[in-house]
Amino acid sequence: MPYYATHIIMYIKFKDREQDIFPIYEDVILVEADDVEKAEEIAIKHGKDSEGDSNNSLKWEGYPSTFIFGGIRKIIECNFDQNLESLKEGIEVTYSQMELKSKENLDKLINGEEVNIKYLE
Repeated sequence: MPYYATHIIMYIKFKDREQDIFPIYEDVILVEADDVEKAEEIAIKHGKDSEGDSNNSLKWEGYPSTFIFGGIRKIIECNFDQNLESLKEGIEVTYSQMELKSKENLDKLINGEEVNIKYLE
Protein backbone atom coordinates (compact mmCIF):
# COMPACT_ATOMS: atom_id res chain seq x y z
CA MET A 1 0.00 0.00 0.00
CA PRO A 2 1.20 3.52 -0.70
CA TYR A 3 1.81 6.17 1.94
CA TYR A 4 0.22 9.62 1.90
CA ALA A 5 1.15 12.86 3.62
CA THR A 6 -2.18 14.19 4.84
CA HIS A 7 -2.32 17.89 5.72
CA ILE A 8 -4.81 18.31 8.57
CA ILE A 9 -5.98 21.78 9.60
CA MET A 10 -6.66 22.21 13.31
CA TYR A 11 -7.78 25.54 14.72
CA ILE A 12 -8.20 27.17 18.09
CA LYS A 13 -11.74 27.93 19.21
CA PHE A 14 -12.16 30.26 22.16
CA LYS A 15 -14.49 28.85 24.81
CA ASP A 16 -15.83 32.07 26.30
CA ARG A 17 -15.18 35.01 23.98
CA GLU A 18 -15.96 36.28 20.51
CA GLN A 19 -13.74 34.72 17.81
CA ASP A 20 -11.90 37.62 16.11
CA ILE A 21 -8.85 35.61 14.98
CA PHE A 22 -8.47 31.97 14.02
CA PRO A 23 -5.11 30.50 15.08
CA ILE A 24 -4.46 27.41 12.97
CA TYR A 25 -2.03 24.51 12.83
CA GLU A 26 -1.34 22.41 9.78
CA ASP A 27 -0.42 18.94 11.00
CA VAL A 28 1.11 16.59 8.44
CA ILE A 29 0.21 13.01 9.29
CA LEU A 30 1.68 10.02 7.45
CA VAL A 31 -1.04 7.54 6.43
CA GLU A 32 -0.81 4.13 4.77
CA ALA A 33 -3.86 3.41 2.60
CA ASP A 34 -5.02 1.62 -0.54
CA ASP A 35 -5.97 4.90 -2.23
CA VAL A 36 -6.41 8.61 -1.64
CA GLU A 37 -10.06 8.20 -0.58
CA LYS A 38 -9.10 5.76 2.19
CA ALA A 39 -6.19 8.04 3.18
CA GLU A 40 -8.68 10.88 3.59
CA GLU A 41 -10.93 8.74 5.82
CA ILE A 42 -7.98 7.84 8.04
CA ALA A 43 -6.78 11.46 8.18
CA ILE A 44 -10.25 12.69 9.16
CA LYS A 45 -10.26 10.20 12.04
CA HIS A 46 -6.83 11.47 13.18
CA GLY A 47 -8.10 15.05 13.06
CA LYS A 48 -11.30 14.32 14.97
CA ASP A 49 -9.35 12.31 17.55
CA SER A 50 -7.14 15.38 18.13
CA GLU A 51 -10.05 17.67 18.95
CA GLY A 52 -10.73 19.02 22.39
CA ASP A 53 -8.95 20.01 25.55
CA SER A 54 -9.01 16.90 27.71
CA ASN A 55 -7.58 18.51 30.85
CA ASN A 56 -9.08 22.02 30.39
CA SER A 57 -5.62 23.61 30.33
CA LEU A 58 -5.41 24.95 26.76
CA LYS A 59 -5.23 28.73 26.65
CA TRP A 60 -4.61 31.04 23.70
CA GLU A 61 -3.40 34.48 24.76
CA GLY A 62 -4.79 33.71 28.20
CA TYR A 63 -8.25 32.67 27.01
CA PRO A 64 -9.62 29.16 27.62
CA SER A 65 -9.65 27.40 24.24
CA THR A 66 -10.06 24.08 22.52
CA PHE A 67 -8.64 22.43 19.39
CA ILE A 68 -11.13 21.89 16.56
CA PHE A 69 -10.62 19.74 13.48
CA GLY A 70 -11.11 22.07 10.51
CA GLY A 71 -10.59 19.63 7.66
CA ILE A 72 -8.10 18.09 5.27
CA ARG A 73 -6.26 20.71 3.21
CA LYS A 74 -4.41 18.38 0.87
CA ILE A 75 -3.18 14.83 0.47
CA ILE A 76 0.04 13.98 -1.32
CA GLU A 77 1.18 10.48 -2.22
CA CYS A 78 4.69 9.93 -0.90
CA ASN A 79 7.52 8.72 -3.11
CA PHE A 80 8.76 5.77 -1.10
CA ASP A 81 7.79 2.13 -1.18
CA GLN A 82 5.41 0.40 1.18
CA ASN A 83 8.17 -1.18 3.24
CA LEU A 84 9.77 2.22 3.77
CA GLU A 85 12.99 0.81 2.29
CA SER A 86 13.52 3.98 0.27
CA LEU A 87 12.68 6.26 3.20
CA LYS A 88 15.89 7.98 4.13
CA GLU A 89 17.24 11.39 5.00
CA GLY A 90 16.76 13.84 2.18
CA ILE A 91 13.63 12.29 0.62
CA GLU A 92 10.78 14.70 -0.07
CA VAL A 93 7.73 13.62 1.90
CA THR A 94 5.42 16.58 1.26
CA TYR A 95 5.55 20.12 -0.05
CA SER A 96 3.71 23.44 -0.03
CA GLN A 97 3.81 26.16 -2.65
CA MET A 98 3.71 29.83 -1.62
CA GLU A 99 4.31 33.26 -3.10
CA LEU A 100 5.86 36.37 -1.59
CA LYS A 101 5.97 39.95 -2.88
CA SER A 102 9.65 40.70 -2.23
CA LYS A 103 13.09 39.37 -1.35
CA GLU A 104 12.73 41.20 1.97
CA ASN A 105 9.63 39.11 2.75
CA LEU A 106 11.49 35.97 1.68
CA ASP A 107 14.28 36.79 4.13
CA LYS A 108 11.71 37.39 6.89
CA LEU A 109 10.06 34.02 6.22
CA ILE A 110 13.41 32.22 6.28
CA ASN A 111 14.26 33.91 9.60
CA GLY A 112 10.93 32.97 11.18
CA GLU A 113 9.56 36.50 11.22
CA GLU A 114 5.95 37.49 10.60
CA VAL A 115 5.15 37.98 6.92
CA ASN A 116 2.10 38.06 4.63
CA ILE A 117 2.18 35.10 2.30
CA LYS A 118 0.03 33.79 -0.54
CA TYR A 119 -0.49 30.05 -0.17
CA LEU A 120 -0.96 28.32 -3.54
CA GLU A 121 -2.57 24.98 -4.29
